[in-house]
Amino acid sequence: MNKLRKLSQLLFLCLFILLILKGKMQLWMVIFLTGVVGAIFFERFFCGWICPIYTITGTVEKIYQKLGIKKRKTPAFLKKPIFRYLMLGVFLMLFLIMMKTGKKLPILPALLGVATIITLFFPESLWHHYLCPYGVILTISGKKARRSFRVDEEKCINCGLCTKICPGEAVVEKEKNHQIDQRFCLECQQCISTCPQEAIAYDRKE
Repeated sequence: MNKLRKLSQLLFLCLFILLILKGKMQLWMVIFLTGVVGAIFFERFFCGWICPIYTITGTVEKIYQKLGIKKRKTPAFLKKPIFRYLMLGVFLMLFLIMMKTGKKLPILPALLGVATIITLFFPESLWHHYLCPYGVILTISGKKARRSFRVDEEKCINCGLCTKICPGEAVVEKEKNHQIDQRFCLECQQCISTCPQEAIAYDRKE
């Protein structure tokens, strides 16, 4: 499954670049809207399987980990909800301007650039959890997903490895185990590959 996900990431990254070169980024928004609707059923699969931003920032993160490069901690003030809604507001406003004026603004390539620069200095969760306008929209449709990643309470030993590796800060520590907040889960599957107890699985809601 992980190989299939990586192949999907590569294919959609190539498609994203092709659409930029062809000046047809409106087609990418169709793909995103499909992801928004799909999140109602399958959680935020758009983030982990399709989004070129996650593909690039995830690659940056892996390179830093291999080189042992440490990043700065996420500033506390940026964790306030107002910043994610501000980013969403600017994102939507620029699209409205583009629709009314007919001018093609490089909104999506700009988001990719901003996210990459941020990830060079701070944990990638700063973008995915706190700033990404895509993410804000997907949390709305994804919070009631019929299928999502879940932690088996009987298997979880509360080691915290999933919390440390999660790029979306979706894993919440409880008193006796950990749980996944499906609003922020990127479906990257890093928690599954890290869990020593194999306590995480993709299940249907009961």
